[in-house]
Amino acid sequence: MTGWRFYPFTDFVESIADLDDPEFEGYLDNWVAKRGADTNPLLVRAEYYNDLAWARRGHGFNKDTPADKQAAFRTYMDNALADSEAALQAGASSPFAFALHLKILRGRGLTQELLVAFGEAIAKQPDYYPLYSTVLEMLQPKWGGNIPAMYTFVDRYAGSAPATSPLQLLYVELYNDLVDAAGTQCSVQGLSNDKLTACVSDLVKQIMAPGVEAALPGVMRLYDTADKYEFGLALERTITDALNGYDGLAYGGALLEAAAEGLHSNTELTPDHPVANNYVIDELVGLSWYLKGNYDNALTKYRAALDDVSRTALPDEAARDVAQAGVYEHIADTYARINLPDSIAYSEAAVTLGDRTLQEYLACYDYDQIKNYDAAIATCSKAIDEGANAPAAHYWRAVAYGSSGDNDNALKDFAVAAGADTYVRSAAAINMSMVYFARHDNQGALDVLNRYDFLYDPARNDNEGMSVAYNNRCYAYMQLGQLQKALDDCNASLKYGAIPDAMSKQQQLLKMLQKPAAGL
Repeated sequence: MTGWRFYPFTDFVESIADLDDPEFEGYLDNWVAKRGADTNPLLVRAEYYNDLAWARRGHGFNKDTPADKQAAFRTYMDNALADSEAALQAGASSPFAFALHLKILRGRGLTQELLVAFGEAIAKQPDYYPLYSTVLEMLQPKWGGNIPAMYTFVDRYAGSAPATSPLQLLYVELYNDLVDAAGTQCSVQGLSNDKLTACVSDLVKQIMAPGVEAALPGVMRLYDTADKYEFGLALERTITDALNGYDGLAYGGALLEAAAEGLHSNTELTPDHPVANNYVIDELVGLSWYLKGNYDNALTKYRAALDDVSRTALPDEAARDVAQAGVYEHIADTYARINLPDSIAYSEAAVTLGDRTLQEYLACYDYDQIKNYDAAIATCSKAIDEGANAPAAHYWRAVAYGSSGDNDNALKDFAVAAGADTYVRSAAAINMSMVYFARHDNQGALDVLNRYDFLYDPARNDNEGMSVAYNNRCYAYMQLGQLQKALDDCNASLKYGAIPDAMSKQQQLLKMLQKPAAGL
């Protein structure tokens, strides 16, 4: 255990599960059956069930989540909790075991059961920071907590901890969580961007006690007494979340300035008096420029981060590889906005050097965009094998298969992508129907369009996606002679979007059925 992580065990176990392999659960069941006194099989299966629960449910609000998905979520979470409890009862005592138990309970919201489990966990692992971070997050109002409870929690555990304790980082987490609480409260009001920013700013002023910001410089000075490498990683995760949060460039920027001072660095693009910056600070400054849309400045700071990595004393060469690969990953993401071949090169470097498997999926996408379909298929296949954003990788491999004329394999991959609760599922289902239309198999296209009910659900598809889905199904019904159903779908398509093709078919159908246009 380090100051802020249980490493590498946590990363290892969280990377094992293959949610796309229908046989994977059976392998885990066999392992658990033969486990003897070993609690690790139970922990791995608990992690698998937890991941599967969220994959089946999605991450939308309860009101937007269909009943069948909520039922599947509860079933898998019950399985996860049973395995986690069995592991603890059998003697599991690692930091990971207690953190996993809290993570699973978090899926039920802020409950007395979670708070009791937290007390039991810190009695056994009092110095393990993620236990405290998890509960502080759950004390936000959106999970059933309240602002005073957040302050009480941090005062109790960070306020009484030594100045050199990792728990001091709870003040930074509190800062983030208060901004998030304000943003959540304002976002449900349906405000415009300008009014949302003003609302968040006003609410933060009301709920952010002066002592929170006043504590930040002291927390950042932990750098001088803590493990510098581990402290930098902990800050990077926290400030990255802040920069990507509500009004992140304002509040995340304030954290970044405080961190830069504590880490004896600066945030200037080209300092008048260059200093040997901490590479984490340069990465975060690069991210702030990226979020502003200034990609040239982002690249400048990311290249500076690479120079800083080369000069920094790190625990070992593996840590150096991981640090450098992380910067490559940022550079690849930035080049994806301006130069795809360079994005591919840095993505592949990140994978080779630091096993950044998500970059395999991104390189697969980039290859597809520059029409190198053979490379896209090969890279997507590798991303799928390693579980790197697998549904999206299946989607882009399907596109590459289709573009290269292999529609049978394209259909198989589109089906996988359409069956996963991710942002590509609507496009995957639509593309499946287009393959059948191209084969003049209108019934096959209709079967696909009727198979995926999320295409017509405003809670699970956007207006553009529904407009296209209704338009395609209108065409299928029209070709099969079911004219009234076709007209109903064309009318629905035009309700969600102004597709000229839907309007044209609507007029044809009205003539064929001899009906006036709706609303005329």
